[in-house]
Amino acid sequence: HPYAISSSGTEDSVKKIKREQLINHHQQYYVGNNVIVAIVGAVDKKQAMALAEKIVGQLPEGKTPPPLSKVSALQKSKLIKKEFPSSQTTIQVGQPAMHRGDPDYFPLYVGNHILGGGGLVSRLSEEIREKRGLTYGTYSYFNPMREAGPFQLGLKTRNDQAEEALALLNEVLNDFIDKGPTAEELNSTKKNITGGFALNLDSNIKIVDYIAMIGFYKMPMNYLDTFTSKIDAVTIEQIREAFQRRIQPDNMVTVMVGDFAEPN
Repeated sequence: HPYAISSSGTEDSVKKIKREQLINHHQQYYVGNNVIVAIVGAVDKKQAMALAEKIVGQLPEGKTPPPLSKVSALQKSKLIKKEFPSSQTTIQVGQPAMHRGDPDYFPLYVGNHILGGGGLVSRLSEEIREKRGLTYGTYSYFNPMREAGPFQLGLKTRNDQAEEALALLNEVLNDFIDKGPTAEELNSTKKNITGGFALNLDSNIKIVDYIAMIGFYKMPMNYLDTFTSKIDAVTIEQIREAFQRRIQPDNMVTVMVGDFAEPN
């Protein structure tokens, strides 16, 4: 799947790129039918249309590319360990999860904020950092895309603590999937997300980023107007059901990079 390929390529793939390939790619994809123009500022619709026409109106119309294929769910777990001369082991665990506009978006978004997206106040941070001191920081996040983007969890820890930290990471995830958040966690998270939402819209550049996302992913035009009300409507049961439905902890890819040699 295209999502399996790093957008920055590899040393070998970059070396193989030919000038003709770049020209063909530009001619095929940099066309009018692929353009999303987002404008924020002191302009009315007529002025915005004129500005958009000036910027991209001379592009050839072209064709919209075919839609991406679906991202297949993982059917089994996989562990990848890579030796690297480091005092710490970096661990990432993940699987495909959800897309933009996913019906489970808001329960998963709120739930993840509680699990590992809320920084030092998250469940993962409390259990792995605060109680046991196994890492300076741990996290989880969803990256929704046109098709199912990844759900990832991760941390860094001393090499001799890597297995213990990974086991605890998986334990916290499994417990959250099984039981969901507490009422206190949910209430605190809702206040945190909705209370800080205005700061996400306090500049033109932040607003235009949201508008570009809405246009690119064909989201509802009232997305920003309804965001906080949809956050407030999320329940414990919705979070628990969404995580049980969408996250399969037995089918995760786990990547560990560090020095696994036995100490002298």
